[in-house]
Amino acid sequence: MRKVSVFMALIGITCPLSLMSCGGGSSDDSTVARIEWRINYGDWTDPNAEAEIRSCTNQPAVNAGPAYDGIAKIHVLIEDPEGQIPGFDQDLDCSKGNDGEELAIQGIVRQNWDVTISALTGDDFLLYQYKEEAVDMTTLRTYQWDLKAMTSETSFFPRFAGSLECPEDVAEVRWSLFLNDLSTPAETANVTGSQGACDTFGVVDEIILRNVPVDPRPGANDGFVPSTYKIVLEGLDSGGQVTWCSSETARVFRPGKNLMGTNSDVDMSAGTCAD
Repeated sequence: MRKVSVFMALIGITCPLSLMSCGGGSSDDSTVARIEWRINYGDWTDPNAEAEIRSCTNQPAVNAGPAYDGIAKIHVLIEDPEGQIPGFDQDLDCSKGNDGEELAIQGIVRQNWDVTISALTGDDFLLYQYKEEAVDMTTLRTYQWDLKAMTSETSFFPRFAGSLECPEDVAEVRWSLFLNDLSTPAETANVTGSQGACDTFGVVDEIILRNVPVDPRPGANDGFVPSTYKIVLEGLDSGGQVTWCSSETARVFRPGKNLMGTNSDVDMSAGTCAD
């Protein structure tokens, strides 16, 4: 009986060190953290703004304009702050941690980790992101994070000499957006595109620009400095020649629907834009 008692005592000591080998383990034994994410198109720089939670399709409940780009994948990157210990780096389906589902993080040690979770299109364009340094994963817990909108949008009508009627020498409108946040504004356009200028009644069509990258910077009083772009808008004739133009120095873009940014109409002048 003594030998049995000693053996059982040894089991009592070793089982907590390796529960799986003792047959009393659970799926959580190798899980370091559980992660859930929400897709939030709201303006995270405005403390009074309401969240706009979307599904992985990235479509709002009501959309009067063109469809938003869908989320093709979620990139989960969990890195050692010291760059010494292997972490977690995978592309996953958006549903793996969304709408009540949890992503179990396994195969990493229990310590503090730098976390970046990115929602991307099929061509790796960044739509949403969450970043946090030194996340405490020393004990198992579930983290619920909002992926923040990393794009903005704007809508406006081109006005030709103040009018919404299309001139005869305008068939198409072309736009180019140049990031203006830097000390030296970008020389290469970050966003470009074009569309037909007029509807069947000869009235100017509204322009809705989406997927404009934004990177608000911390400002005074816990606020944020929004991203600004120089926008060049050109009216083209049927032969592709520039006949009207406008250049706006600093159009303001805030994350999401840009309700507090710039959405004013753009006044066009006859001729080409000055360099």
